[in-house]
Amino acid sequence: GPQGNGLQGNTGPQGNGLQGNTGSQAVAGNRADSVAQPAVATNAAVPVAKPSATSQTLTGKAWVMAQPAANYTFQITGLSRPAQLQQYLAEHKLTDNIWTYQTLRNGKPWYVVLYGSFTNTATANAAKAKLPAAVQQDRPWLKTFGQIQRDL
Repeated sequence: GPQGNGLQGNTGPQGNGLQGNTGSQAVAGNRADSVAQPAVATNAAVPVAKPSATSQTLTGKAWVMAQPAANYTFQITGLSRPAQLQQYLAEHKLTDNIWTYQTLRNGKPWYVVLYGSFTNTATANAAKAKLPAAVQQDRPWLKTFGQIQRDL
C-alpha cells in the first residue's frame, strides 16, 4: 500500500496522544490526511505525565476513529488508572506508533494502549516483532479498527 512499511499515523505534534495537550495543540496537529504517510519518529522522548487523563486520550480516540475500519492494530494492554498507563509506557519505552484511548469497562474508566495501523496481518505481525520482548510476553492481540470503533 501507499504507506510503505505499514506503520502510519505517527506524524504531527499529537505524538502518542500522551502529551496532555490542552486542545489547541491537538487540533492543530491532528491531521487525518497524514495517516497514509510512513511513520516518523517525531516523539522519540517519553512524554512527561500530566494530571489530566482526558486531554491525554482525546487525540488517541480521534486517531482511532480516523483509521480505516478494515485496518489492523495490536491492543497491547488495558489499564484502570492514568498513572499505570504512564508507568507502562515509560517502563517499556513505548513511543513510536503507540496510541491510547479511554473507554469504559464495567462502568469505570479503562485506558487502552494500541500499536500501529496495518493494512494486513502479515505487515502487522512483522511490526509486532519489533516490540520489546516484555511487551510481546503480554500477548498483544490483533484487532480491526472496526471492532474498536464499534466500542467507542
